[in-house]
Amino acid sequence: MHPLYYLSLILLAGLFLARVVNIFKLPNVTGYILAGMLIGPSFLGIILREAVSSFNIISEVALGFIAYSIGGELNIKHLRRMGSSVLVITLTESLGAVLVVIAAMALIFRQPLTFSFIIGSIAAATAPAATIMVIRQYNAKGPLVDTLFPVVALDDAVAIMVFGIAVGISHSLPTASTGVIATVVLAGRLVLEIVIALGLGFCVGLFLSVVSRYLRGHDTLLSFVIACILLTIGVAYYFNVSSLLSCLALGATVTNLVYRSDRVLSVVDRFTPPIFVSFLLFQERICRFRFCARLGCSQ
Repeated sequence: MHPLYYLSLILLAGLFLARVVNIFKLPNVTGYILAGMLIGPSFLGIILREAVSSFNIISEVALGFIAYSIGGELNIKHLRRMGSSVLVITLTESLGAVLVVIAAMALIFRQPLTFSFIIGSIAAATAPAATIMVIRQYNAKGPLVDTLFPVVALDDAVAIMVFGIAVGISHSLPTASTGVIATVVLAGRLVLEIVIALGLGFCVGLFLSVVSRYLRGHDTLLSFVIACILLTIGVAYYFNVSSLLSCLALGATVTNLVYRSDRVLSVVDRFTPPIFVSFLLFQERICRFRFCARLGCSQ
């Protein structure tokens, strides 16, 4: 079957299950995840296992828009008003989870250190798509939401860095004689990748900030913002850096440089729901494809 056939089934199943779970006062995201479990290869098998890989581009686009939205919450003035609480929460909940998982894998389950570092680094990651969709569905406001968005944004940035460090450490551990040199080289490469990703997001964000001042029509602005996000993702993959981190920097640049930045940030809200629904239905399996590809292992 053509991938568009499966995509239509994904959207229809997600919307139907969302209506069902609403009867029980549950958020739409619950219905999307249940739909993915039901029609996926592991249960009913309506969506074939081979077809899942064809949705990789949807995950790339969805993660880019998610990161752009979350980066838009990193307003420096807002963060200053909140003080150091955001940074403390981010470091304790992300790095704390990493250390606990590494210790459990190495000491309790007796797994090799290389494997323990990789699994532990994954513990730092969160699921921003579900968080964003639940908050938007209920139009939630207040101190919790004001704290949650910056924490999720910084948490994803920390997760990317921790994962890169863990991969570098795991690659250098088997060769003790060159371990230190390999670790230093990989650490330098990681820092360079982070700088390039942040610089890319800042440059495209600066370009978007300048041009958006002269765009009056809603459709024109929407098309231009989408083009900038896709440009950021494409260039990030060309340079083999994190597109998620680049789009975070893109959103953060816009929110800090654009007057009335909410106009530029919220313009994509009517475009993203179908993408988020498709992504959420198969995010676990799609992310496994991405994770295996990053490590060079078989799927």
